[in-house]
Amino acid sequence: MLANTVRLGVIDTEFHKKFPKNMEKRVSIIPLKKIGTPKDVADMVHYLGSDKNNFITNEIATISGGE
Repeated sequence: MLANTVRLGVIDTEFHKKFPKNMEKRVSIIPLKKIGTPKDVADMVHYLGSDKNNFITNEIATISGGE
């Protein structure tokens, strides 16, 4: 069985609000200089499960702003 995997970088969730680290420093090492959003993740998962994806399999889709 082949499957796709979604690997996440820093995503703006409640976790980061409850346990804030030095997020400015963390964001500064992300090439796009921003934190990902839940919508970024949802869009990729939706695409991978949609009829538009008819040839991508056994891949790791990394959502990390280039990190």
